[in-house]
Amino acid sequence: MKTPSRVAAALLAVIASASVIAPLASPASARLAPVLTVDIGNPDLPWMIPLSTDELGSDELYVGVSVAGGPAYNVTVSASGTGLQVSAPQNIGTVTGAGHAFLAVSALTGGFHQLTVTVDADGATPVMSSLNYVWAPTGALTVSPSRDFQYTYFGTTGYSSENGTSFPDRAELLFLSKDTAFYGVPIGGLPKCKSGSTTATAGCLAYAYDKSTGLIQIGGSIGYVDKSGIHTQGLGIADLQDGENYAHRTWSKRLQFPNTHNRYAGTWSWRYDNYPNTSPTFVTLTLRRNGTFTLSDNWRRKRTIRGHYDISHFGRMVLTGTFGHEVHNFAVFLTKAGKPAPQVGVALGFGTKREHTVVFLTPKRK
Repeated sequence: MKTPSRVAAALLAVIASASVIAPLASPASARLAPVLTVDIGNPDLPWMIPLSTDELGSDELYVGVSVAGGPAYNVTVSASGTGLQVSAPQNIGTVTGAGHAFLAVSALTGGFHQLTVTVDADGATPVMSSLNYVWAPTGALTVSPSRDFQYTYFGTTGYSSENGTSFPDRAELLFLSKDTAFYGVPIGGLPKCKSGSTTATAGCLAYAYDKSTGLIQIGGSIGYVDKSGIHTQGLGIADLQDGENYAHRTWSKRLQFPNTHNRYAGTWSWRYDNYPNTSPTFVTLTLRRNGTFTLSDNWRRKRTIRGHYDISHFGRMVLTGTFGHEVHNFAVFLTKAGKPAPQVGVALGFGTKREHTVVFLTPKRK
């Protein structure tokens, strides 16, 4: 018969041998599951996409994926949304640190949609992010108006490219009334619009602005408003060569169209040497308090004309001299406080309804 001391010794020997064979794992040595993060941009900003029946087909959404505690294996990116057509889920493999995917998205119906993106991986908790205002062209206003921009006018310059060359796209966005705007280059003063289109992207356009969401629809375009200005998608010439389906423009340069035979004193100029096949490439305008002017440009041909000027009817500028007379569109820049500031710059429109442009001139350096 074994004594208690011998039994205890035997048990200790078994425990010791077991601990050598299979040591217990400490919590610190256990592998933690990777933590995923997905980034698809600000969820409350609009994104304009084509209808699935449009010749553009679809637009691409960039999905950024970040991994902490990785690597993460079999990382899969997918998306869904009612009324949307989305490309198949993408397995981007193993991700250590950061990765990305592109998803093709189009709309089956016009108006607003919500798009939700999901990222998953082996052993990880799936993460999701949504875009709340994915928008496709529709035949009606889809923004509920709560405020208007009546008598607020903007000018801006965008760019498009072709065969590796960039070209300017200068235009004005004019809010004429509580529900009608104009996009383009007005001729001889502010345009007159009896009504606005909800589908067009140039000329007289219906608009609606919802201050609570910041969303604004202008004709067949969508956008948002913040402290820096109005940001639109769909107005202007898209940079297709750079992968842009719809032109993105920021409208922050405010304008005023004089109406009471205003006189000015100063010289303003504009020049762009990068586009030898566009017209004009330079403009210099001098206005004097006595009502005389000097204008040098190459709108149709290189020239310098002199004479008298008169500005009335909300920016209608009439130039008169030995050359006869010309009608232009004229506006002055505004300060952030909304005060006329010709010392900051002026806008001058050229041409006729069939061929026209606008340039934004700044004071000529002495």
